Amino acid sequence: MSINKESELVGMKAVSDVVAYTLKEMKNYARPGMSTKQLDDFGAGILKDFGAHSAPFKTYQFPGWTCISVGQEFCHGIPSARRVLQEGDLINIDVSAELNGFWSDNGASFVLGQDRRNRQQFKKNAVVAIETFIATDSNYAVVLNDGWTMVGNKGGYMAQHEHTIVVTDGQPIILTDKNEIWA
Repeated sequence: MSINKESELVGMKAVSDVVAYTLKEMKNYARPGMSTKQLDDFGAGILKDFGAHSAPFKTYQFPGWTCISVGQEFCHGIPSARRVLQEGDLINIDVSAELNGFWSDNGASFVLGQDRRNRQQFKKNAVVAIETFIATDSNYAVVLNDGWTMVGNKGGYMAQHEHTIVVTDGQPIILTDKNEIWA
């Protein structure tokens, strides 16, 4: 999506505030002994209170309102009444929603309660490259026969932007911010 007018920016900010708030509240609400379904229902209630709709449910009929992954699962975990959270579990919550025709997504991984297995350590001080692509006509990228060059599956123009970031306990450190390229 491209933002072409102020009302679109307002709409994107509104839905982004909703998913950010929902994720934050779900993280704070998570407790050992509750099921991932209970946690999902809590998040669904927040989305409903804002008038927002679960994006994965609305788009793909995902069997939950948010995606909650535990342990070795890293994304798109299906909430379940049988999956009970335990002290020290590594959890990923992904909240994406639609509000008034605008869509936003966010997620985070964290250790529930005491980090008995030092799992949080792999997240802290990790260096990652965040690489985004936008396209005029295509839905996804395909690799050409040279094995490297990527183009859009439906043609058109594609643009790419990337930064190297250190994940910390607080604000991330953008290592490549000296390029001063933000758009």
